Amino acid sequence: MLAHLTLQVSISIIIPAYNAQKYIEYAIQSALNQTVQTEIIVVDDGSTDTTAALVRKYPVTLILQNNFGVYKARAAAVEAATGDYILSLDADDQLKYDACATLIQHLDMNRVDIIQFQEMEYTSNDITNAYNSTRIQFLDEPFDLRKRAFELDYKLRGKLIKRSIWMQVLNISTVYQKVSYHSDFAVFIPAAMLSKNYKQLDYRGYYHQIGVNGSMSHLKDDRLVACYWDTFYVIEKVYKTCERMYITGQMNDFKILIINVYKEMYKYQGLRFKFKDQFTRMVQLGIITKQDIIETQKMLEAQLSNRIKAEL
Repeated sequence: MLAHLTLQVSISIIIPAYNAQKYIEYAIQSALNQTVQTEIIVVDDGSTDTTAALVRKYPVTLILQNNFGVYKARAAAVEAATGDYILSLDADDQLKYDACATLIQHLDMNRVDIIQFQEMEYTSNDITNAYNSTRIQFLDEPFDLRKRAFELDYKLRGKLIKRSIWMQVLNISTVYQKVSYHSDFAVFIPAAMLSKNYKQLDYRGYYHQIGVNGSMSHLKDDRLVACYWDTFYVIEKVYKTCERMYITGQMNDFKILIINVYKEMYKYQGLRFKFKDQFTRMVQLGIITKQDIIETQKMLEAQLSNRIKAEL
């Protein structure tokens, strides 16, 4: 159900879904209620509930796959899509009714590779209680994202990406295993490196539902460990992808990412020691040095010591 729109620009909305029976219909209805026609593709990632049955009630494309994870679910949707641009919608989120029309209007004025727009947050499937989340810093004019990729939020929600860019990412990506966390990072950073121009739009057209999936701060034990396993895996694969793209100007930002991971792990007793081999791997790849880790460790220990003294 795809119609070409103004200046022949078309959008495919892709919705990866896993056990999303509680909210998938709200997501689909928000996509169907757009004021312009779009292609809608839902990928059921091996759900064990009634997600697929609910999706079949609507005039959308449904793809069924085993539980390979959201990265491969999105990949399947993008490969099947026929739109010029891809808009990724999480199964527990919704779009404002005029989101696609607004994006197309701006594409008519600025033919860019990626458009980022702002989001509202809500709870309990009810967008009437939506409120403004943190406002992004945006520029009025398109800019070269390759020089600022690591400065921006790498979440795929609220971003319209040219399908040709998506396909290039999938063709060069080294992400092979099932990734539960940070799959957005595995797509956005290579896409940013491949894009020539990027537009930030001061428009709130994406409704993000909070309180559905646990944030990292609420993860416990094995889930927290799994999250960090994915962190190291994805960072290494994206780093290698960028190397193959002969992109070196932003490689120092990977060091900053690893140091931030180390700082985050420091909050959890003994967690960083479980990942000693992964930090060693980052050193072997040349992303960081042993001295970087030593200096970060000293800084964190000093900060902890100062806090303890202040509390005495």
